[in-house]
Amino acid sequence: MAETSKVSVPEDGMGERIRARREEKNLTQEALSILTKYPQIDPEGRGLSRPSIVGYEQGKNLPDARGIRLLATALDTTPSWLVLGKYDEREPEDPRQALLDALDRYTLRRSLELGPDYQLRQALSSKKLEGLDSTTRTGLEIKAREEALAKNQEIHKQRTAK
Repeated sequence: MAETSKVSVPEDGMGERIRARREEKNLTQEALSILTKYPQIDPEGRGLSRPSIVGYEQGKNLPDARGIRLLATALDTTPSWLVLGKYDEREPEDPRQALLDALDRYTLRRSLELGPDYQLRQALSSKKLEGLDSTTRTGLEIKAREEALAKNQEIHKQRTAK
């Protein structure tokens, strides 16, 4: 009986590239899942689930076109690198759009740096929440995240309206 060997194709390494880039960005699988739900990345807010990301990284599943787009944006890379393992050398078709895309990525990174937990971290560091029970702290943390998400959604609406 002849032995059949599997032909290696570039997308076989996609899961490894997703995991490597996620770790390079110091993100957990859960954090990446949450990041893909940000309105700057997925205007519908659906994002990708943690189990989907686990499946992609383990090579059990491959993301569809939408998933590749969300992962590339969230991981600040290109779809070409995720799928093929190399960067597309072509110039962007519209340099103005490339600049706007870069600005969106910067805004997203900055909002993540200052984002949902920023006010809470500030309050905790200044000991304003010292002595509060865990239920109250959790409530304040949820409120801070909701406010930051609403602010990010408003920024996204303003940018896309222009």
